[in-house]
Amino acid sequence: MNIKRYLAATVALFVFIFLYETFIHGFLLLSLYSKTSNLWRPFTQMKGLVPFNIGIMAGLSIWISFIFTQFFKSGGLKNGIYFGFYIGVLSGLQAAGAYYYLPISFSLATAWFVFGIIESVLGGAIIGHLYRE
Repeated sequence: MNIKRYLAATVALFVFIFLYETFIHGFLLLSLYSKTSNLWRPFTQMKGLVPFNIGIMAGLSIWISFIFTQFFKSGGLKNGIYFGFYIGVLSGLQAAGAYYYLPISFSLATAWFVFGIIESVLGGAIIGHLYRE
């Protein structure tokens, strides 16, 4: 494994995830979340948990980048996009599955699925671009 490229991919992925998640969940889906506000923690409580969320994002970035390096040793943009799509469908299905046990709208579940795939494909492209031979 090329540690320098792995670290660069991991840091870039973390920054991307942070910005993407902030935009999607903090702005784009805000109206859908407000319709189910009784399900979520109060905003002041969520603000106190930001370090936990950043830790989760860092852990995901480290782990996802590591998995990529193990299965796509040559790296590359094309492999990154494939990898991102595979991970995106997996995580998107899991996120959309919350529709079964949470009283959320089908629109929100669908948004989680679609935006999850987009996030993973773009994240995979970032990893693949930075981690290559």
